[in-house]
Amino acid sequence: KGLGFLMKLAPPSGANAGRLSGDVYANAIAALALCEAYGMTKDPSLRPYAQSAINYIARTQGSNGSWGYGNNGNGDTSIVGWQVQALKAAKLTKDLVVDDRVIQKANRFLDLAAAGSRKSMYGYNDNAGAAPGTALTAVGLLCRYYISEWGPVHPGMIDGVGGLMKHGGKLAEPLLKLADAALKGLAPMGPVIDRFATSFGKMVDKVTKDG
Repeated sequence: KGLGFLMKLAPPSGANAGRLSGDVYANAIAALALCEAYGMTKDPSLRPYAQSAINYIARTQGSNGSWGYGNNGNGDTSIVGWQVQALKAAKLTKDLVVDDRVIQKANRFLDLAAAGSRKSMYGYNDNAGAAPGTALTAVGLLCRYYISEWGPVHPGMIDGVGGLMKHGGKLAEPLLKLADAALKGLAPMGPVIDRFATSFGKMVDKVTKDG
């Protein structure tokens, strides 16, 4: 029923093709759900709706690589995080098409929002106010993991995770618990989350050993 509702929201063609919501966050989350559903089931009836949702995200990207409120113009790191998750889910299906230029532009925005010699801290719509251990830094690092090929031994990721551990407080706790649960086989997570949690666990281990 849930997927049927999402499919009714936005036909795969026409003036509103791929537009699931006027709210930029809700639109990306709904697109993520469609892409995940298609990726897990390979149901051919879902494919055109998931593809059109991804195409809509691509069409509404701002000039600086971010996405804005109201699905138009430039925006901020928090919005970018949700769009990137939807784009990554689409790429993981190996069937849905994601324009590489969209990924490249998103990476340019991350560079704009990044601070520090290793780009390990992130601000709101630029790097002003970027600091270790913040929610925006956590979002920025997740985006780097998904689209910038920052693995667990990348210097920026090591610095960023170290900052989350030292300054994140309660923000870091659920990430650490997620990694620990997945590594011990206690959490019923999908392969994408398992891979992220495993890599995050390696980052935590390296930061801990390095002090």
